[in-house]
Amino acid sequence: MIARLRIRFLFSLLAILVSGVTVSTAFAQKQVSGPLQFRLKIDQLPGLTLEVVDGFEWMTSVATSLSTDRMTGKTTYPTITLRHVANGSNLVWTWYKDSAMMGKTDNRPGTIELVDGNGLVARSYTLPMMLPTRYRLINAPNGVVEELEVVTVNPTGEVK
Repeated sequence: MIARLRIRFLFSLLAILVSGVTVSTAFAQKQVSGPLQFRLKIDQLPGLTLEVVDGFEWMTSVATSLSTDRMTGKTTYPTITLRHVANGSNLVWTWYKDSAMMGKTDNRPGTIELVDGNGLVARSYTLPMMLPTRYRLINAPNGVVEELEVVTVNPTGEVK
């Protein structure tokens, strides 16, 4: 009889512990509100509203060998295309000119965040180094658009 009570007590305690772990992980998960959007923080371009147009992807080539079970490959890092409606500022052109044409590297890191409709960060990517590689001016219906292509070096991601 006492053994049965102990077993019931242990099962009850186990059920409480399992439900406590389930509840604590449920509180840790965030509910995403609406579609995710990019939000950029680039110190080299303060005060500009930028949008990520294209190219935030990593790619790893994979090679296998019969003599080994390892897969090896070289990872290429994202090239990001940024745009903003030109407002007379020289920030974008100066950053491109100084980095790509003059060889001056500005090592200040940047951040790209994926945010939901409420502005909550779902994921954050740190860009330790960004190198501008292409600059374009585009005639658009709402005015001239400056486009800058930036190569990132060794970005890291973090799920929030």
